[in-house]
Amino acid sequence: MFLVLGIVMLITFAIFIILYFVAPHSEMMHAFETKKSFVLAQAVILGVAAYFFGAHFNGLHEAEWRESWTYPVTIGSEPVTYAGSKTNVGIVMNERPQADEQYETEILTWAPYEELKLEATRKWGGADPLNKILTEQASENVPYAYPVTFQFPKEGTWKISIIADGNKLNEIIIRVD
Repeated sequence: MFLVLGIVMLITFAIFIILYFVAPHSEMMHAFETKKSFVLAQAVILGVAAYFFGAHFNGLHEAEWRESWTYPVTIGSEPVTYAGSKTNVGIVMNERPQADEQYETEILTWAPYEELKLEATRKWGGADPLNKILTEQASENVPYAYPVTFQFPKEGTWKISIIADGNKLNEIIIRVD
């Protein structure tokens, strides 16, 4: 939406500039009493367009780091909270992880994999990425569970990328307190 508004503002700016050179005595240009008011109005239009473009690209960046949805799921007979994709890969999130504490959980998949590679990175950096390779499968039924233990060094928003056979299966965004 912000991108569309920014483009509309740039089109408005272009119309005024074309009118300034092509039809300087038109009714539209008489709305500006002085050259200074015309220049000030164009500066405001450009500023608003720049704001809309900035808001659009900031929104794109923030969307990459939005926390993953959580869903209830049953593993065996035990109900758990699950973050990630309902039909692909996710992580059991019964409690929120704490910084500098061991966080034991499970990665759930709907297809069996011989090896899962995990890489956890923190938003805005400030901590080395955490890398894990999972080969031990805890369950033989769907969903397949792979136990994993993390120790997040800092609080903040973390992205866990899950890779199998060289393909990125999913990215799960979680908040660490």
